[in-house]
Amino acid sequence: MREKKISTEKKKEYLSKNFILNTSILILIFINSVLAYLVFKAIPFNAGESVDNYLEDSTAVRIQVEVLNGCGVSGVAEKLTD
Repeated sequence: MREKKISTEKKKEYLSKNFILNTSILILIFINSVLAYLVFKAIPFNAGESVDNYLEDSTAVRIQVEVLNGCGVSGVAEKLTD
């Protein structure tokens, strides 16, 4: 069989496209690695006091919800709240 000759211009174009794609892939891998590290760093993996303290502290906060009247009838939100 005959081998096809590829012009030098096509080779250069192919190599430049390949370089851009490979560089983009490496940058995305780096960004994903940094994000994964930050996520795992933020999650407490100690199965002991730190998890219990975290849960106790999060339930100690009082949550307030404001009910707004969105239907146009006055006094509906007042009836639903304590």
